[in-house]
Amino acid sequence: MKKIYFLVLALGLFNGVTAQTINNFDFRTLNRLLLSGTNSEIAKDINGNNMKIDANNNNQIEVSEALNVYELNLSPAIVPGFTGGDYIYSLTGLENFHNIRKLDCSMSAVSLGWNTLNSFTNLQELTSVNNSSSFPIDIHGLPHLKKLNWYHNRYYMQTVNNWAPSIILSNLPELEILDCHSNGISSLSISGAPGIKSIICDENLLTSLNLSDLPVLEVLDCNYNRLNTLVLTNVPMLKDLNCNQNTIAALNVSDLIHLETLYCGWNELTSLQTANLPALKSINCYQNHLTSLDISSSPLLEDLSCDKNNLTSLNVDNTNMLKNLSCSQNQIVSLNIQDKPYFTDLNCRNNNLVTLTTTNLPNIKNIDCTINQITSLSLVDFTHLEYFVCNNNQVKDLTIKNCTGSLGFYSNPLENVVIKDVNIWPDFSPYPLLKTLVVDNLTTQGLSLTQNTKLVSLEVSNMAALTSLNIPTASDLETVKIQNLPLISYLNCGNSGKINSLTVANMPILKTIYCRNNKLTVMNLSDIPDLTTIDCSKNLLPSLHLNSFPTLKKVSCGTNNLTALEVNNLPLLTELSCGQNQLANLDLSGCTSLQTLDCSSNLLPVLNLEMQEIQYLNCSKNQLAALDLSHLTDAYFINCSYNAITSLDVTGLTNLKTLAFAYNQVSSLDTSDLDTIENLYCSNNQLSVLDLDHLTMLNGLACSENQLTTLNVIHSPLLQYLYCGNSPLLKTVFLKNGINEEEIDLTGNPALEYVCADESQLEQIQNIIAENNYVNCHVNSYCSFAPEGDSYLIQGNIKLDGDANGCDASDAIFSNLKFNISDGVATGSLISNMSGNYSIPVASGTHTITPLVENSAYFSVSPASVTVEFPTETSPFVQNFCITPNGTHEDLEITLLPIAQAVPGFDATYKLIYKNKGTGIQSGSVSMAFNDATLDLVSASPLIANQNGNSLSWDFTNLQPLESREVSVVLNLNSPTETPALNNGDVLNFTASITSAVTDEFPNDNTFELNQTVVNSLDPNDKTCMEGRTISTTKIGEYVHYMIRFENTGTFPAQNIVVKDMIDTAKFDISSLLPIKGSHSFVTKITEGDKVEFIFQNINLPFDDANNDGFVAFKIKTKPTLVNGDTFSNTASIYFDYNFPVVTNTATTTIGALNRQDFEFSNYFNVYPNPVHDVLTISAKETIEINSISIYNTVGQLVLVIPNAKEIKTIDVSGLAAGNYFIKTHTDKGIANTKFVKN
Repeated sequence: MKKIYFLVLALGLFNGVTAQTINNFDFRTLNRLLLSGTNSEIAKDINGNNMKIDANNNNQIEVSEALNVYELNLSPAIVPGFTGGDYIYSLTGLENFHNIRKLDCSMSAVSLGWNTLNSFTNLQELTSVNNSSSFPIDIHGLPHLKKLNWYHNRYYMQTVNNWAPSIILSNLPELEILDCHSNGISSLSISGAPGIKSIICDENLLTSLNLSDLPVLEVLDCNYNRLNTLVLTNVPMLKDLNCNQNTIAALNVSDLIHLETLYCGWNELTSLQTANLPALKSINCYQNHLTSLDISSSPLLEDLSCDKNNLTSLNVDNTNMLKNLSCSQNQIVSLNIQDKPYFTDLNCRNNNLVTLTTTNLPNIKNIDCTINQITSLSLVDFTHLEYFVCNNNQVKDLTIKNCTGSLGFYSNPLENVVIKDVNIWPDFSPYPLLKTLVVDNLTTQGLSLTQNTKLVSLEVSNMAALTSLNIPTASDLETVKIQNLPLISYLNCGNSGKINSLTVANMPILKTIYCRNNKLTVMNLSDIPDLTTIDCSKNLLPSLHLNSFPTLKKVSCGTNNLTALEVNNLPLLTELSCGQNQLANLDLSGCTSLQTLDCSSNLLPVLNLEMQEIQYLNCSKNQLAALDLSHLTDAYFINCSYNAITSLDVTGLTNLKTLAFAYNQVSSLDTSDLDTIENLYCSNNQLSVLDLDHLTMLNGLACSENQLTTLNVIHSPLLQYLYCGNSPLLKTVFLKNGINEEEIDLTGNPALEYVCADESQLEQIQNIIAENNYVNCHVNSYCSFAPEGDSYLIQGNIKLDGDANGCDASDAIFSNLKFNISDGVATGSLISNMSGNYSIPVASGTHTITPLVENSAYFSVSPASVTVEFPTETSPFVQNFCITPNGTHEDLEITLLPIAQAVPGFDATYKLIYKNKGTGIQSGSVSMAFNDATLDLVSASPLIANQNGNSLSWDFTNLQPLESREVSVVLNLNSPTETPALNNGDVLNFTASITSAVTDEFPNDNTFELNQTVVNSLDPNDKTCMEGRTISTTKIGEYVHYMIRFENTGTFPAQNIVVKDMIDTAKFDISSLLPIKGSHSFVTKITEGDKVEFIFQNINLPFDDANNDGFVAFKIKTKPTLVNGDTFSNTASIYFDYNFPVVTNTATTTIGALNRQDFEFSNYFNVYPNPVHDVLTISAKETIEINSISIYNTVGQLVLVIPNAKEIKTIDVSGLAAGNYFIKTHTDKGIANTKFVKN
């Protein structure tokens, strides 16, 4: 029984030992351990497999279970579903895990139990990342620890009071790797770790670091601390040192013979000792205060960055393995980099470099030497170059050969540049100082140098892809050499101004060379098989040989010093301009296609023009005595001015537009074939006649300084320029052509007597005449009577349909028919002559012609109007008009005309003209009464039918409608010595009348009174109002009659005579004007509202005294608004051909009392109602007989007439428009009038 008891007790004791529970865990630590399992990374066994620590699932960790763990990861990041907050705060209890080789307690908040770490005697790797600790970390006595990762813990420790973070490592004989970066520690102590190879302690707060006696240390990274001291004693194996971004003032790394990488940038280094570093490959000492740097003991150096120091020099001669050099922002003056086969990148910007040598760098890729003082640069054989920038330097001389990549030279005063074998192209426009440029074998397609105006020498060669080349104009360029550019077809180096030498060679598709306006004395052209155009004008070339270029089509070599020009045998040559040279010979043989030739201003005595194709010729200013133009039938321009030519034959040149032969000795010119001529310049010759009648296209004419007596351009409606000055024999100029010339020169023509111009140009010409003081020269527009410019005709005949069957050849003519003509803008009138035919000249445009008869109640006209458009219609446009009577109207008219003035003692001739204005045939008698005491009948034709004292009468029968007949009477006037005597100023009173058996519808004109004033002196050109100097108020609104006489007192028949009368439209109704009689055939033209012209065309009025007289008589109504005491005056101007106008006297007539008193209307009549609406009643107060009643509007137009008004008591005025009117009564007691108002 006792044996069993002890056995049970023994078993119990054994279980208590082997299953000892660890009870000092923080509950959070225990919970984390209990989460371990095969699916969790928390714990691993000896074989590295995931394991469950709580093997017996009792939610406790026994010591035996702890001994099975070889790797433990307490980081919450590996906990499934971790979202933060489940942190480990204590390591207490883990001291039982004696077999742990690898421990990770990252991302925790451990504040207790760090000393536990020192019990892990088998620990090989310890990691603590992103933790916090309030105690210095002291790790020691871990004999097998090889790797310690203790970083990024500082952010969790900054709130601990009295915090002085530090790491103390001691007695760690197998430690190889220490990474304690980014902890914020201010102290790092390492001792007893002879095997450490790598120390990473960057991004802390270390101020000093002593790493002596670390014999196998290879890597040290202590950048981004506050180190001012770094002691590296006895660290012979160090390879990589990074102490960037500290405050170290001095650093000695000499004799570290295994050192390969040295980063000590961003410090305060003033001293860097780098002696005996044979393995060094990379140095970065960026942004320090170094004034010198010795890398002569580092032949393996590949990368050197020493930017932002105070270096004044840098020697890299012994660094043949160098690949990259960055030494920007120093004070280096000279840099020599050459013979480095591996060198690829250079950054030396922002220095004081004056000299940069870069030769034999076959692998160079990038160079940046911006912002220096480099004056000269050579880049040769940089076949791997990708990027080169040298902006903001003082580079004047630049050579680039066999380079690739992007090149930048902005802000450099480049003057001399050589670029060859480069596959990229810099833009040269920013280099205005460029003087010399050589470009050879570039891959660019375009080259623009238009901004490089300082260029002196340019050579462009061997550019296979170049398609455009733009050379600057107005530059300093002197020498140009262009060769082997296979895609260039156009070369322009013209207008540069200073080029004296041009070489163009081996240009297979070049077609055009433009090098004008330079100073070329040498031009070498070769191997240009497709050359078609060359312009080398305005240079200094002494000779030019072009006959080796058979493809040439255009050659311009004018204004040179050429004494020799070879252009013969150029079959394609169409244009040759070689003027202003010194050529004495010009061989054009073989130039069979020549169309344009300018050889002006040379020394040519002979010119052979047998080429049929010439269209443009300028051979002016040579020494030609003769010129054969017979072959130039296609020519449109010929200028042979300034030669010694005496004869010029231009017949057959039917295409000629410009002909200039000024300053020769030509005395005659046949212009018969020059219908197309537009410009004719023939000044300074011996021409006495110049026929321009068919030169209708003429635009400019210069004929000054010739022997011309007359000049006629009336048929040149396009003329803009006329120069005919300094012609001492010139008397007449005919300018009336429908256009106002822009320029006219008439100066120096003292014999000028007459200029005929367009109406619109008269003032301009008169001003020219006045400016030149041509007192004997007259200006008018009567050299022709067609419209100015191109004119067209509307013409036809006018017949009176007497038999009511339409107008035909058997019908009587209708004379003096009035036509209104309108083009939509202007309106005028023309009254035909006595022939029954009319002809109306008009300009181009649309014209409406409306015939008007004197009394539209008597006759109608067919057609009522016609509209014609020119030049659409053919000229002349023929339109006949037929006058048809409207019923039966009886109306006779009589007029007495004094053909000559009444001079005492002389005979005077009178014409009694009577006319049937009605529609029916009439018979009756006409009579003429005069004072037979002062006048004696001499003769009458026809013979008098009856004479009774002072009354003569003639019978007439069958006076046809609109027929006029005449009676001529000659009377002798008493002389001043006879009784009764006639003296100057006496008035002869005549009365003419016409009567018939029927009642006249308008009896007012059945009687005519002539009051003729006797004169002593004979004025052959005068104007007379036949009613006399005074008329009664009864004539207000009625016709008055005027006679204008003229006489040719010259020495030659007057071909054309124009009587111009300016009508005072305030006194006269110009629309009522009708011609009565003329001495010769004439037409009447009314224009401009108040101008009347009686045109006697081609009458050739003789100049002998018996036959040199003429006259015209017309009638016109006065305005009914005139009143007693008013006067109306009229003066005419008579133009005899091209002479000054003869101005007649002013015929003035006063409205006043006559011997026969008229009466006051209100004494005999009442008119009512006044104002009136429709019917006006007129009643007599006394016994009186009314013959007729007329009603006028306020502008003098007759609007209503009532003939035979003896029985009239009322007048229907309903058809009148509202306004003021005048009513005039013709009675047996005289004439009276009054006013009424129509509502």
